[in-house]
Amino acid sequence: MNDNRIIFETSTVFSIIGNNKNIDYLVYCLIGKFHKSGYKLAVVIGDNFPYIHYISDNIYIKYDNVVFGNYLKNLKKQKAEDNLLIIDTKYLDLNTKDWMFFLENHKLYKTTIIFVFDKINTLNTELLKKYTDYVYILKPTLTNDNNCNLNFKEYNLDNDSYKQNVETNNYKKYENEFIKRCYNTFVKTLNYETFVDFYKRSTDDDNMLFILNKNDKNIESFYSQMFYREIEDYHFETIKLYNENEKFSNVCKIRGDILFK
Repeated sequence: MNDNRIIFETSTVFSIIGNNKNIDYLVYCLIGKFHKSGYKLAVVIGDNFPYIHYISDNIYIKYDNVVFGNYLKNLKKQKAEDNLLIIDTKYLDLNTKDWMFFLENHKLYKTTIIFVFDKINTLNTELLKKYTDYVYILKPTLTNDNNCNLNFKEYNLDNDSYKQNVETNNYKKYENEFIKRCYNTFVKTLNYETFVDFYKRSTDDDNMLFILNKNDKNIESFYSQMFYREIEDYHFETIKLYNENEKFSNVCKIRGDILFK
């Protein structure tokens, strides 16, 4: 993965947007970069775990505001060292007391944050715009969750070409809204038409649109790149944030591909 323009430094905030099939590989790649940089502590908070089992001693935390508050309290108790927090949940609301405090002070805790989104919650737009250093935009995939398909049986519509046309139109609407939210959240100076043109020329199933949010003063700050499916086992000392009781009452322990709830 050619990422020479990215500085993998302590306390960086990444946002990854889009439910593309390749999103897991991109997360793996970023995790690996920080592991190779000497990070020993990593935690994943979210509702799913497609890439978590590649962090062999990872603690998986089912996301809610109480659990996140406990995580933050435990983090405060630790002597600050470079650490990684991965957030993957559609229920994320950054406009809470704990999140606003953490975003403002995450550098004090040497925490690098990777946000993984299917789509952007408009409530989070301003805070993501303020704190995100780097953003990856993947071409989104239309799923049953975001597709507003007609009930063909109800309307007795069995024509395959008609169904395909409806799905195509649904995807175009979904993608247009997706592009608009990305632009409103992460782009500061580029005009919308230029951004849309660059997006459509850059994104496909194997490429991502990458925006260097810190310096997006001109088109040179935007570029597409292909990433490789590099997967390794990573060993992080996530257990340090929890005692034995908390491990079983607040979090789920992952061994291999098995999630114990």
